[in-house]
Amino acid sequence: MCRKKNGEKLSNRISLIDLEALAGVNANRNLKNFYKDFQIQYESLSAEQRDMEILEILKKIHAPLQTVGAHRSKVWEAGWKENVDDYKKSGNKSSLLPKYFGKTRIFRYMGKLVLGKEKFCDYKLHTVMVDLVLSKYLTKDIKQVHEFGCGTGLHLDRFADWVEEDIKLNGYDWTETSGEMIDLINNNSQKKIRFEQFNFFRPRKLSKSLKDGVIITCAALEQVGTDFRMFINFLLDESPSLVIHLEPFSELLDENNLLDYLSIQYCSKRNYLKGLLNYLESLATEGVIEIIERRRLFCGSRFLEGYPVVVWRVRH
Repeated sequence: MCRKKNGEKLSNRISLIDLEALAGVNANRNLKNFYKDFQIQYESLSAEQRDMEILEILKKIHAPLQTVGAHRSKVWEAGWKENVDDYKKSGNKSSLLPKYFGKTRIFRYMGKLVLGKEKFCDYKLHTVMVDLVLSKYLTKDIKQVHEFGCGTGLHLDRFADWVEEDIKLNGYDWTETSGEMIDLINNNSQKKIRFEQFNFFRPRKLSKSLKDGVIITCAALEQVGTDFRMFINFLLDESPSLVIHLEPFSELLDENNLLDYLSIQYCSKRNYLKGLLNYLESLATEGVIEIIERRRLFCGSRFLEGYPVVVWRVRH
C-alpha cells in the first residue's frame, strides 16, 4: 500500500534487487553496472481506480480485436518502418521502442495493477527481466546469442552493452525492415550484430549453426498462435545449447485469480501463443528435451502478463 504524508501519496519503488528475486538470479557485475541507476516508482490504485481499469480491460476483451498470425507480416513490416524512420531522423535509442509500449502508465506488478509515476514503466520492467533471465544462462561455454523475432533490435542493442565481448549476437525476424534497423544500429554505434531474415511459419536452414548458442524469444512466438511446431522442430534439428522463451504462457497463470483470468482471456481473444508449454512437456516426457525452468515473473502490461519464462534444452 502507498503510505501518505501530509495527505499526499508516497510512491512505492521497484529496485534491481526486487527484480533479481523474481527472476531467481543475482545480476552479474556487468548488469549491476548497466542498471546502477535503475528504479521504477509507482502508486497503488484505489478500489475505484482498480474497478475502472478492470472495466476497461473487459471492454477491450469484448471489443473486436485483431488476431495474430501469418497474415500480419505486412502490418509488422509497416510498424517497424515507423521505428526505422524515427531512428534515421533522431539517432536516438528511444526510436527502437515498439509503439505499443507507453500507451498507459498502468502496468502489472506482483499480481496487482499499479500506476507508474512516469511513462514506459511496462517497457523498463520488461527489459530488465529479459536481461536478468538471459544473464542467468550465459555460461562460459556459450559463444552465441540468437534472438528470434528480434523486431526493432532493441534487445540486441542492449545486450551488446553488457554481455561479454566474445559472445556474438545474432538477430532473426520475418521483416526486411528489421534487418535495416540492425544495420542502422551497427552503423551508429560500431556494434556487430548480425541479422538474417527468418519466418516462424516457414522455418529454413540458416547460414550459421546454432549449436554453441542460446536461443531467446521475447514476446515473439506469441504471434504464431498454435502454429509453433515447425519452429520447435527446427530447433530440435539445430540442437542449440539452450532455448529461452519469455512469452505469454497462460498455462502458468491461475484462472481462478481475476487479473490472471483477464490476461488469459485477452490472449485467447488475440489468438496469442497457445499450447506450446504442453507440447514441450510432452517432448520432455518422451525424453526428447529437458525443461530447465518454468517461472512467472509477475510483471506485465495493463492487459496481460506477457512474459512468463520457460527454458529447455535438447537431450543428447
